Amino acid sequence: MERLQAFLPSILIIAAIAGGALLYVKWISKRYNVKNIEWAEEDQRKVELIKDFVVFPIITTLTFFAPPIIIFSTLSSAAWYSVLTIGGLMALLNWLVMRNFSAKVKTALETEKADNQKSFGEQFEIYRMEKSFNKLTTWWKTSIIVLYILFMFIAAGYYGIVSQSIWVALGIFIVCNVVMQNMHVLFVSLPYLVAKKN
Repeated sequence: MERLQAFLPSILIIAAIAGGALLYVKWISKRYNVKNIEWAEEDQRKVELIKDFVVFPIITTLTFFAPPIIIFSTLSSAAWYSVLTIGGLMALLNWLVMRNFSAKVKTALETEKADNQKSFGEQFEIYRMEKSFNKLTTWWKTSIIVLYILFMFIAAGYYGIVSQSIWVALGIFIVCNVVMQNMHVLFVSLPYLVAKKN
């Protein structure tokens, strides 16, 4: 109970930041002007950035990193077990999500291919998209992303417990999340653009 009280100010401040971000997202969503596509896209980018780099990291930190930081004052074997378990479960969860997303995209492409009303040019473009997508979802690219997610959770949990700071865990997770977004560009967007040009 004493340790929880010691961390309570940090938890409340971080939760308040997340609450403020969610209120801002709700407010900015009401400002959408559907008749102005450029304005809508600009607001949409703001919403996505706030969710990806503020709300999601805070929720993840308070849910997965804060409990072990509060429970363990030192990096004991039990603390290591906790960090590795959380990292492993999140890596597995992300792998399942990626597989599910891949299956949905492939199903959608198959449905598009089955549409006989599409012109030859449209059918050929769908074929190119399917070929490019299959190259992008190779096992080694998926493995790199999953292993990076494992590293991200272990690093945030480890340094959070060592420093006894929820803020440190949150900062590491945000930085790693930014890097992971760039990995998405490297492994998905860039190869797709190269394949499209070829």
